[in-house]
Amino acid sequence: MVLESTVQRAILKFLNTIPNSDWVKPTTTNKAGWPDISGHIDGAAIFIEVKKDDKTKPSKIQEHVIDKLNRNGAIAFPCGSVGKCRENLRRWFLDV
Repeated sequence: MVLESTVQRAILKFLNTIPNSDWVKPTTTNKAGWPDISGHIDGAAIFIEVKKDDKTKPSKIQEHVIDKLNRNGAIAFPCGSVGKCRENLRRWFLDV
């Protein structure tokens, strides 16, 4: 069984290879449903809700926060693998 923390580390390792980007995995948050990883590529705000695999869905509150972030101009999505993360980012950034 893969732990979500293992997936987070793999995704952060991938994200840190992307030029013109910065990423953070906050250790604590006081806002329910806030995504696990925050960052930017060329200044575009990106929020990633990490799941233990690509089949695991976000909770209702996580879905609500993701939708709200997207409605307000950020890029937010769930993913449970480096491959899915890359696939999502390529919708906005072709060279990822």
